[in-house]
Order: sequence, then C-alpha cells, then structure tokens
Amino acid sequence: MSEARSISAFRSHTLGYSPKTRERRHLAVLHAYIDDSGNNENQGPYFVLGAVIASLTAWDDFVVDWQHALDLDPPIACFKASEARRLRGSFDERKGWTPELRDQRLDKFLTAIESHVEYRIIGVASFENFSSTIRDVPYFGRHLSIDHPFVWLASRLTTEIAAYVAAEHPGDKCLITFDESQGFDRLFDGSWNTHRQIFIESGLGDVIPNKPQFASDDDILPLQAADLVAYYSRHRGTGNTDCNDVIDRLNNVRGDVVRFSAEEMIHNADQLSLKTAMAQTLNPGLKLTPYSKKGASRNRKRSRS
Repeated sequence: MSEARSISAFRSHTLGYSPKTRERRHLAVLHAYIDDSGNNENQGPYFVLGAVIASLTAWDDFVVDWQHALDLDPPIACFKASEARRLRGSFDERKGWTPELRDQRLDKFLTAIESHVEYRIIGVASFENFSSTIRDVPYFGRHLSIDHPFVWLASRLTTEIAAYVAAEHPGDKCLITFDESQGFDRLFDGSWNTHRQIFIESGLGDVIPNKPQFASDDDILPLQAADLVAYYSRHRGTGNTDCNDVIDRLNNVRGDVVRFSAEEMIHNADQLSLKTAMAQTLNPGLKLTPYSKKGASRNRKRSRS
C-alpha cells in the first residue's frame, strides 16, 4: 500500500468525528517521518536517524507553512539541510543566497517545525563500535544489515516511536515513513515481521499497524523536516558549533535521544556468532564471509536491484 493510500485508509476512520468523539474512541492518528544523516564513515563517526512525529491534522497545517517557506523568493524546490548549511545546491551563492538570507529562510522552516511537530527522536550509532562488533562477525549469506547499522537503529527507533505513542496517546496508531535509502528499504521490508514480533512481545503490537513506507523527500515535505533534524543533530554531535542556533530552536520541541550502545552491539554480535556456530554444526562445510568494502558495495547494489 502506498503512503497516500495508507493515510487515506486511516483518515476514513477519523474524518467527520468531533474532537471529543475522536478522543473518546482513540481515533486520532499520528505519523512519524524519519530521515538519515551520515550514511558512511567518510561523512563522520556517527550514523543518525531523525524522527518527527505529529498528528495527521498537524501535518496538514505543517505542509502549508513549509510550502510557503519553500516558495519565498528565491524559491526552493526541496529543502536539504546539507545544502543550506554549506550554501550549495538550492542555496548556492550564485543564486543570490547569503548566510544572512539562508538564516532568514531557516527561521521559517524551524518555525514550521516548532509550531506543528509534537515530538522528535534522534537515533545515534557509532560506526567505530558497529565495525568492531556486528560488522566484524564472519557470516554466511552476508547481507547489508550486517555491514551497516541502518536496520538495527531503525528497529530501535520504530520501537521508541511505538512506546511514545502508547504512553502519550493510548489506543492510537501511528504510520511511519522513511526517506528512500540506498537499498535499505527492501532490507527493512524483509525484516519487518521480526520487528512486529518485538512490538507484540513489548505489548505494542497494535501501535504500528502497517509496515513502514519509504518515500522521496522531493515529494513528502515532512521528510524534509526529518532531514533537517537528523543533519543538524549529527553535526552538532560532532562539535560543529555553527549548528548551535538551529539545535536551540529544535530543542523547543520535546524529544529524546536513542543510542545504539556498544553493549547492545556486543550482545547482537554474540547472537550472530551463536547463530553462525549453530549453522556450522549442522553444515560443517558452510562458508563464512568476513566484511569487505567491496562485498558491502556489492550487497548494497544487490539490495537496490
């Protein structure tokens, strides 16, 4: 089911009710949008996912304000935080952009986030810790989730989103949309049943009713807000003080930080090693594949095909 159809299906159960009836029947539906920043070690020591959460009604209002900010002169087709910070792409100085004009436009985007986003969650994973634990395990049928922290951190983040919704909006449900990622969408699709089982075991089985969708931030404006949250959070976390003003504004929105800790990575690496050992017991001739950049690149291309 496409994102538009997923939203439509949920809204058919919510439109037309008074606010009191919606509250009594737990019909208010939320939507979380998630984007990543720092996709590989060359971009810095941390991989970050940024999630922004609000009700469907709030997202309707957000889209109006965000589109207005895009359409101001000079207009922007799609907000990308990396371009804004570095004055590149849509914010290129050759198009008339200056740091002052960029900051004025950022103020509009940040105001839209402050006004309409209910909650934000930052997920953080250290590439160094991941490479020395999970990625270091020789594995059979090696795939992208062993080579990159995306699926592991995305699982943590979706669980945190479900826990937040269950605590703050009992009985409500939440849709989730990720920005399109290089091969990760198909990989996450394949592991969704495992994530669902985690929700069920945690008593959160009904909170995330549908498999998360993947869409382009060119089309889905809240994903551009998630990009802003993820990008500036990652750069502030690595000591870039020029991000302080943006982070101060984002801190006006309630939020939390989820860290994929070294202890968790060690535990998961031990589980992978145990699985490998059991497989070798059943099949002594089983070939194990260690990590290699060439192999990881091949797996990513295979995931995209």
